[in-house]
Amino acid sequence: MTSRKKIALSILTVAVLAIGVFYFTRGSNRHDTHFIDPAFGEYVTSYTSGVISSGSTVRVILAKDGVDSSAIGQETSTKLFSFSPSISGKTVWLDRRTVEFRPNDRLEAGQVYEATFQLARLFKVAETLSVFQYSFQVIPQNFELSIDNVKPYVKTELTRQKIEGQVLTADFSPNESVEKILTVSQDNKSLKVTWEHLPDGKRHFFIVEDITRKETASKVNLKISGKSIGVKSDEEREVVIPALGDFKILTAKVIQNPNQYVVLQFSDPLKEKQELNGLISVGAAGKLTLDFEIHDNEIWVYPPVRQTGTQTVYVEAGLRNITDYRMKEASAVEVTFEQLKPEVRFVGKGNILPSTDGLILPFEAVNLRAVDVSIRKVFENNIQQFLQVNNVSGTREMHRVGKTILRKSIRLDNSGVTDLGKWNRFTLDLATLINAEPGAIYQVTLKFKRSYAAYVCDGGSNDDLATIDNEEIQTEADEGYRGDDEYYYYSDYEGYDYEGGYQWSDRDDPCKPSYYSSQHNAERNVLASDFGISCKRGTDGNSIVILSDLKTTEPLAGVSVALYDFQQQLIGTASTGSEGMAVINTKETPFSIIAKKESQRGYLRLVGGESLSLSGFDVSGESISKGLKGFIYGERGVWRPGDSLYLSFIMEDKNKMLPVAHPVVFELQNPQGIVTNRQVKSSSENGFYSFATDNAADAPTGNWSAHVKVGGTEFDQQIKIETVKPNRLKINLDFGTERITSPNMTGKLNVKWLHGAPGRNLKARFEATIVKGNTTFPKYDDYRFEEPFTSFNMETQPVFEGLTDAEGNATFTSSLKASTHYPGFMNVFFNGKAFEESGNFSIDRFIVRLPPAAPRSRQRR
Repeated sequence: MTSRKKIALSILTVAVLAIGVFYFTRGSNRHDTHFIDPAFGEYVTSYTSGVISSGSTVRVILAKDGVDSSAIGQETSTKLFSFSPSISGKTVWLDRRTVEFRPNDRLEAGQVYEATFQLARLFKVAETLSVFQYSFQVIPQNFELSIDNVKPYVKTELTRQKIEGQVLTADFSPNESVEKILTVSQDNKSLKVTWEHLPDGKRHFFIVEDITRKETASKVNLKISGKSIGVKSDEEREVVIPALGDFKILTAKVIQNPNQYVVLQFSDPLKEKQELNGLISVGAAGKLTLDFEIHDNEIWVYPPVRQTGTQTVYVEAGLRNITDYRMKEASAVEVTFEQLKPEVRFVGKGNILPSTDGLILPFEAVNLRAVDVSIRKVFENNIQQFLQVNNVSGTREMHRVGKTILRKSIRLDNSGVTDLGKWNRFTLDLATLINAEPGAIYQVTLKFKRSYAAYVCDGGSNDDLATIDNEEIQTEADEGYRGDDEYYYYSDYEGYDYEGGYQWSDRDDPCKPSYYSSQHNAERNVLASDFGISCKRGTDGNSIVILSDLKTTEPLAGVSVALYDFQQQLIGTASTGSEGMAVINTKETPFSIIAKKESQRGYLRLVGGESLSLSGFDVSGESISKGLKGFIYGERGVWRPGDSLYLSFIMEDKNKMLPVAHPVVFELQNPQGIVTNRQVKSSSENGFYSFATDNAADAPTGNWSAHVKVGGTEFDQQIKIETVKPNRLKINLDFGTERITSPNMTGKLNVKWLHGAPGRNLKARFEATIVKGNTTFPKYDDYRFEEPFTSFNMETQPVFEGLTDAEGNATFTSSLKASTHYPGFMNVFFNGKAFEESGNFSIDRFIVRLPPAAPRSRQRR
């Protein structure tokens, strides 16, 4: 070996050693920032960590006050945060213990940030605790594009189609950037793509417009690029547009939750009223009793019980599209009924557990052999602070008001359930887990790890449950300090069991660690109480609070009710009477109600928009302005130009708010808002004020307004002034029957002037419109006498057009078009006009019933 080669080898060796030392040293230092000295728990209770969104702020919550109240909401000049890589932004105190760093821009996707918090600049601490170091990662950006459907704009117009789909992004993406992901063309012609974006910036729906369906099959080309959102991904797809007349099945997929069914997607919209039994079957034997739903070009097939494994769906020839065209060839598609993914959920939506039920909390789980239960207690003296940002079921900022008091693992596979692969119901007896404190709210959270799943992946199922002890209760006296395995504040990516690192593309795969995140947690707030509270508040400042017993529905007497404002200050108190009602008058609008009686507590937040819906009931009532009620009315509903208007105003002054002879001002305004009449009266007859006025013969028609002003209160009423042209001719068309029994009709027409003279030599015209009626018979209300699969479109046809004789009479014979497609009884609307010599006309309209055509009998030979 030459000396030159030896020198080169030595240099290479030194370089490798240097790189290795740098790598392992850097890795060691990085590991040290992930280890948090438990001694920090004396000063720090919570902090931002784990995997967070790019739009998140960075918070640290201290165990004691860091500043006085004057600093709240203000930007601090003290540099408390530093980051690697660096982040520009500002630091703001949210309260005395919470400090937040607000980045100027969104954080870089996928970046791991090392955070340093200068604790020594707030407190006198040991040198080893002067700097609090930790790390967090921003969600790596990624996306998925899926095609949901290809269908026409109008069911019966198959030549003009559209493609519906959606783009899902791992984290927030600007709308304009997402719209650059997709470009579409057909036959080298660019197609327009319209978008609809959800506010979270993660779900984006698109429609590819104006796709032409031709006599021959064609393709729509989709070019997909993630460059605009920072993802290195380029792809091209083709969507086949079938030829016109090629009625066939396109795709089939299985929906697993909440009910299992198969979605069959066809090239054409389907006829909604057709018998599908016998045309569609599942499995070779075809013995399953199926239910069907038709949605445009889709058929949803519901099996009677949950299916597993791979099955074949058979679609026979004879299925009809929207134009009644039959599918020519039978087809078969394979679908896979997968296992249900591991999930847990609470049953129902309520948050209050009455004492009759104990503290039993039901929940349901699927493909899980165990769950982790954690219970956080919201202390009674923190309830008002909790209600400032939550209703009773809320979960925001729980660390400010509550503390975790229990964590426990509970086995589900030893509860007697035979099939963990379907949704099974279990119960938690909270009374055996905690000593429930009256007035406290408990947040119960159910989680699960990958090792708890009964879901079978390649390589077999997990059997790692030997360490779970169903009897051992693990309590934590002081949650206080939290490590970086959980992320405080708002995050859908709270770390729970990221054994192999989080991958957004694996988030829906139960065989990957990324599935087991907080997005699958179930949370429920529970308040043990027998109080049912309702409150109504009017414009008079009275809050009517009604309390009833949830167990018996009986009213509760002797309950202390207190109203508080948003700042937690008491503004009114009362006790309920024998009817369970308390009326409290307050000038301020109350924010919350706290009800107490012995050990029972009840809470109600009074926030606009959170009240129960009353849209199905007429409960609006009237708003009483300054203690006065009033109503304006006239002697009729419509006036003509030039008519006199006799209007009256009735007023009720129940509380004697007005002095005697107080003036009442009346104004009449035309549609342009111009006052045409003004009157003032100071006397009435038992509260009735009359105002007589008129309008000019050339007054504008439309909606006029009558205004009455009294005691600083105004009352309004719309007045209609229209040009009304009455009939001057009386028209009578008689067929001699109330029901048409034959298509051939003989009609007798008589026209008279309203003063009695005959309408001689006047032109008359009648036409008939046939529409579907109701086919019912007395005593047979439960029967249906109409053909369910026969539809009928409205038909209009002329019946008579001619002149009356010298006596105003005309006799004619006409016939209705015979139809064998009447589904039942029909209604025939006859509309007629009789014309004066001047061209003015009068009208007449009436209805006659038409029975369906009876089948003709056949004579045997």
